[in-house]
Amino acid sequence: MLIRSLPFTALIAACAFLVNAQTPSAASIPFAAKMPMPPTAKKLPITLEKFDDKRVDDYFWLREKSNPEVIDYLKAENTYTQTVL
Repeated sequence: MLIRSLPFTALIAACAFLVNAQTPSAASIPFAAKMPMPPTAKKLPITLEKFDDKRVDDYFWLREKSNPEVIDYLKAENTYTQTVL
């Protein structure tokens, strides 16, 4: 019943305050801006077929554990993880 007794403008001001209170402050944004970008794996689409069902796997090449590109990508992921954590 308290809400009905408030003037309309006070109610609007209270809502605006609550919305702004949930917005992240400028002090918390610089930390996120300093975060490095994660490595992204390249897409090499390969069509796989089994039981008359076809699917495209863009990251099938990551299964080749002896491939130097796969090893380099995994090292980049590990470095990113260590940096972020």
